[in-house]
Amino acid sequence: MYNKYVVDLSTDNFKKLEAESKMSQLNNKEKKLLREFFNETTKFTNINALEKMDELFPVKSYDVFISHSHNDLSQAKILKSYLETNFDLKVFIDSDYWESSDEYLKELDNEYCKLDSGNYSYEKRNLTTSHVHVMLAISIMKIIKESEVVLFLSTDEFAGAIFDKGFSEIHSPWIYLETFTTKIIHSVPKRISNQFRDSFKALEEQAKLNIQYNVAFDKSEKINMRVLNAWSTKFLVNRNSGKVFKHPLDLLYEIAK
Repeated sequence: MYNKYVVDLSTDNFKKLEAESKMSQLNNKEKKLLREFFNETTKFTNINALEKMDELFPVKSYDVFISHSHNDLSQAKILKSYLETNFDLKVFIDSDYWESSDEYLKELDNEYCKLDSGNYSYEKRNLTTSHVHVMLAISIMKIIKESEVVLFLSTDEFAGAIFDKGFSEIHSPWIYLETFTTKIIHSVPKRISNQFRDSFKALEEQAKLNIQYNVAFDKSEKINMRVLNAWSTKFLVNRNSGKVFKHPLDLLYEIAK
């Protein structure tokens, strides 16, 4: 992850984005795999967790990771489609690939955790839930690491006054995981590191330097409709100019400083 922004849009803004987007069909491949995992557990007691994690939650590289409340799924899908339609970006939202684990955990618990009385074993339920949630959490952190930008979809559902009062009002453990992960993971895209390398090439030829950069992201820049419009205009101008094509995210970085 290289950068993060807060997306602060109104309901009317989302309607405008939806009109300018091509809503993509849901990809059910990973969901099918997840369902197969729970079906297989009824046949096999021993499961290689790492292999299953890679099979169920494959990690790929994305341009953008959208962090959102489950109740804001429709807005997240609109934003995803807008970015894919207008900027040709690869965008990840977890609900496109993974359904809620609760219904699948119930299948697993019915098979392995149910007592003769009809109740569930507290200890066994803790075990199954821990395993599935850890697999999900690690996969989410991996994808954030492999995504260049994280966008926080800021709504009342996401968190009340999240960026004014800190993270104390976040109620979702998954959203907290995603916000915290952006604090501890940072990497520079190859195309940007190459720009830095070229800029310092002459200096490096003169002297051997060991330069260290300590970067902290205490606050995230906000993306509102004004920024989105400016970004879209800048992208279209660059694409139609016939000059050297700039990556869409590089254009965003120029605007949202």
